[in-house]
Amino acid sequence: MLASHPAAADVANTLLAELIWAAPGGVLSGLEVCTLETSALLIVPGSRPEHVVFPEAGYVSLMAGDATRRVEVAMLGRRDLVGVDLALTDEVASYAAIVRVGGPAYCLPLDEIRRLLLECPAVAEVLHRHLRQQLEGSLWAHGASMVRSLERRLAAWLVEASGLLDSAILPATHDHIAQMLGFRRASVTVALHVLEGDGLIRSTRGRVEIRDRDRVACLAAGTR
Repeated sequence: MLASHPAAADVANTLLAELIWAAPGGVLSGLEVCTLETSALLIVPGSRPEHVVFPEAGYVSLMAGDATRRVEVAMLGRRDLVGVDLALTDEVASYAAIVRVGGPAYCLPLDEIRRLLLECPAVAEVLHRHLRQQLEGSLWAHGASMVRSLERRLAAWLVEASGLLDSAILPATHDHIAQMLGFRRASVTVALHVLEGDGLIRSTRGRVEIRDRDRVACLAAGTR
């Protein structure tokens, strides 16, 4: 469904709002309102999607690796554009993009955003800056994960997911978290029990509730 040229104030995705401000009126006419279904595969490794996606709610995981083992390298939500790197190059995707928590979104044809990059310097500046920030964030997170304990990595993941969903209750199974962090399920279960024993979270079937976000954030930062 066409989005009827939404105003910046009417969208929840902050990157899309910035693009609407930066772009001349009407150039984002190809925007469509869509719904992201949980578990949907938005980008298949080795391919190029037809659309890029601006999530309005929920979040999308970027998963890297091979067919036998993939880990999460980025979590994208209402501050992001899924597929921004593919809009800037002719390359195929080296990762999978999977909807973890569904919700409303805006979609834009990949060909249209590539045209905008060539014809509208303000759009190109915004998207290049966003991609650089996304890359820097991923590199920092990867470096931090090399020295963090599992409990600290788990805490960091919980804080990030909570921020994207704007909720202290996260729909996530132990298997799901293990896949995201690249650890065995049994190890993640133990780490969850440690955080629960300290009163930081409450883990039940299919969800994790953050009970003390400040302490979880301190654990993630290593200041606890």
